[in-house]
Amino acid sequence: MKVVLADPISWTVSGRQTGHYRAVAENYAAMFKGRDFAIAGGPVYKNWCDKLMELPFNQSSDAGHLKNKIAALRNCRVLFREAGESAVVLQSVGFATELLGILLFADKKTKVFLIQYQPLGSRSLFCRILCSLARRKISGVVCPNDEVGRSFGVDYCVVPDYIYTGDGKLVSKAGNDPRYDFVSAGMQHPNKGTLAFAEKVASSPHTMLIAGHVANAELKQKFTVLAANHPNIHLDLRYLNEEEYASTVASGRYAVMNYTDSYATRSSGVVFDFVYRRVPVVGRACKALQLISDSRMGYLYRSLAEIDLEKLMDDEVYDEYKRNIEAYLRNANSQVKALLQFVAEENR
Repeated sequence: MKVVLADPISWTVSGRQTGHYRAVAENYAAMFKGRDFAIAGGPVYKNWCDKLMELPFNQSSDAGHLKNKIAALRNCRVLFREAGESAVVLQSVGFATELLGILLFADKKTKVFLIQYQPLGSRSLFCRILCSLARRKISGVVCPNDEVGRSFGVDYCVVPDYIYTGDGKLVSKAGNDPRYDFVSAGMQHPNKGTLAFAEKVASSPHTMLIAGHVANAELKQKFTVLAANHPNIHLDLRYLNEEEYASTVASGRYAVMNYTDSYATRSSGVVFDFVYRRVPVVGRACKALQLISDSRMGYLYRSLAEIDLEKLMDDEVYDEYKRNIEAYLRNANSQVKALLQFVAEENR
């Protein structure tokens, strides 16, 4: 059966693709290598994807809300018309829009799978109603834990956000000669907790890089003031392209994930961006970082006061975390097999 990894939203900012959607698409392409597989997305995907089922529109930060929604639904219509008897795996973006697209355009001959990172119960009432109506057309959910899977009331497969394959930029061995002791990369939001961790590092001899677009002006100002007064805090506060992001992730001895509130309770693809580049994680103990705790791939704490930065610089401690990451990656083949069977081989 042909498998199509689809992004009918195809979100762009100033004409550039943002978010983790390209990384997920590349990961699926590596897992389904040698099989009948395609990536479906808007014109922005043509910039890098050779095997593309092209959808007619991108959504844009420059366009209005209604225009973007109409474009996404038109993409869904084309997607399900072209998919036929394929298995379509929808990336987790624009949940309500995708559900409406399934309701309106999905044929029962098409197997539809949703990638979801948070329980259905955390969604709005409108989304829950849409999901109830669309459930008969949904073959399954790909999710990071049983709680998320059970909430949808359909078959589900528990796998990480990204699955190690040994291929491509996602799994570069970079990070063995880091330029900074600590790095926080990606969208900078107050609930990511980067500022509080940086304030702790600022009063130490260690270095930290904060990189990525900042969600609001107040947080950006606080970063700027902190860095101006502490030369060991380095900033690169802008949207990063794929290559810049990969280089930033690989530049840290440790990844910082001082998550609070919504960040602490949902699955985080950023975790895998670092782990697959052999960079241990330092973060607040929470559901989003359960994998780090289970496989001992870094240090988790309940409060910043617990952290001993000097101990983290100990080579024996650091090397143990790295060995645990390698052990986790060696066991990833079973995750690939589970997903392949769930999406491409099971009769539903």
